[in-house]
Amino acid sequence: MRRIVGVFFVVAFVIWLPVFSIHRYLVVLELLAPLALWLLLNAIVPTRLAGRVAAGAIALAAMVALGGWNDWGHAGWSRTAFRVERPSGPMPGL
Repeated sequence: MRRIVGVFFVVAFVIWLPVFSIHRYLVVLELLAPLALWLLLNAIVPTRLAGRVAAGAIALAAMVALGGWNDWGHAGWSRTAFRVERPSGPMPGL
């Protein structure tokens, strides 16, 4: 099971990158990312600590996903998405 998910995840990402590179087409891999992370950490970390480490890593990923990562220069959420202001001064042709 671990190999199948890992191979699918890697092959799907490698194919997606040159073909699409559009983030909305990456939804399947985003949905499988927690499972892939869990399986990867269970393969790397010793058995007695695997559950705790994997759960902590997924919890951290969920906090970043829900809380945001504010270093990318994106504007915060607001009540209005954009604002249009009328230019000051006379408008020619009106």
